[in-house]
Amino acid sequence: MKTRKATVILVIVALAAGLFATFGRSGPEAVEVPIWSLLAPRAHSGYRMVDPFVSWSPDSESLLLSTYGMKSNKARVYKWEVGAKRLQHIADGISPNYLDANTFIYLFPDSGKVFKRDMLTGTQERILPAPGTEDDWKTVKAVYYDPPTRRVHTRMVEYTRFEAPGTEEYDLQGKLIGSVHALTSENTPAISFDSDGKKCAAVVKAGNKYELKICDKEIDEGRTVAAGYIGAVAWSPSAPMVAYGNNADVLIVDPESGRTRVVGRFGPAKDEQQDGRYVARLKWSPNGRYLAAMVYVPYSKGEYPMIYVLDMSGVAREKR
Repeated sequence: MKTRKATVILVIVALAAGLFATFGRSGPEAVEVPIWSLLAPRAHSGYRMVDPFVSWSPDSESLLLSTYGMKSNKARVYKWEVGAKRLQHIADGISPNYLDANTFIYLFPDSGKVFKRDMLTGTQERILPAPGTEDDWKTVKAVYYDPPTRRVHTRMVEYTRFEAPGTEEYDLQGKLIGSVHALTSENTPAISFDSDGKKCAAVVKAGNKYELKICDKEIDEGRTVAAGYIGAVAWSPSAPMVAYGNNADVLIVDPESGRTRVVGRFGPAKDEQQDGRYVARLKWSPNGRYLAAMVYVPYSKGEYPMIYVLDMSGVAREKR
């Protein structure tokens, strides 16, 4: 059985300033970057929304995502190749994670069964849970594959305000390795490290708002570079650049100089009703050229995700 290529969702290609004509506002300087919109508004439910919200291929040329269709009432896995105008429906399930350029794992909802699928042949096999442990996996909501360790982390919750860490980790043969050590906390709900692991960007709770701090060792001693309704942070793997979400905007900040620029505004147009949407997740491609962003519209306004990919190659090439 070969990989299905049901092309169901049009991908819109546009410049940030053209798609979201709000760059005239005061505040940080704005940079125009190409943006692809992967999901049509209100076409996909927040139901079954899990982390990671996307998985980049090792070569940064494609990504995987899963959504729950409003019309189909099914959870489906899609593949998007950078620059393509449509998504490819490649499996029914959630929580896809690339293992290598041609294979990925994904979870079948409510069963706890994790499959490995070959995209070239369309064949698949169940790899988790190990025989005799099926009951322990029925409450697993999502899985995350960690490439450096080649281990699978289990997640016991669906969408949360900030990305929740996994609870346990397993090898690809189903052996339990141990518990996952959480670096985040209630007061520091999000952390992202630079490529060397020596510095971090941390979201820290400060009263009714959040601050973004650049830290060398101790978070409490970090330097505050932004404040507001910060929902996500991601340090570029290839450049001194930290991306973060503040309300419905995606911004980048130089961790040394503090220079801040807006690269995308994803709020409603000025003549539309505000719906409380905010940038909830960010994930760089391995080569640092692309930045995936998930904008979340809350339950009171329909609860649905919108996923964008920003081409940051021009910004990454800028010299200080």
